[in-house]
Amino acid sequence: MKEKILSISTSAIEHIANLLLEKSSGSIFHLSVKKTGCNGYMYVPGLLDAPTENDICIEDIAPFPVYIAAASVELVRGTVIDFEVKSFGMQQLTFDNPNAEGLCGCGESFNIKEEKK
Repeated sequence: MKEKILSISTSAIEHIANLLLEKSSGSIFHLSVKKTGCNGYMYVPGLLDAPTENDICIEDIAPFPVYIAAASVELVRGTVIDFEVKSFGMQQLTFDNPNAEGLCGCGESFNIKEEKK
């Protein structure tokens, strides 16, 4: 059985689907990772008008296609995206990434486990 790059919880699917409905027709859900933050990398989820030429499309994890920047695939492989409602009405997507360690205190950035040699 082929390993899924990502999984998305039901609550995250509902949240993203609602955002897509509110956005202009043809918008897509896109995920990338950029180097930044206090720990090295940061998730960059967003709604875009169209995928870029280097995106990978995953169609079997949600009722909408999910696009991932090709350069980010190995950094997010095995990640579960969830949606949480926190205190004071705060809402956010969360990322349970088996490749991540050393999350920063604010939860915005992470670093990747070093491979053992």
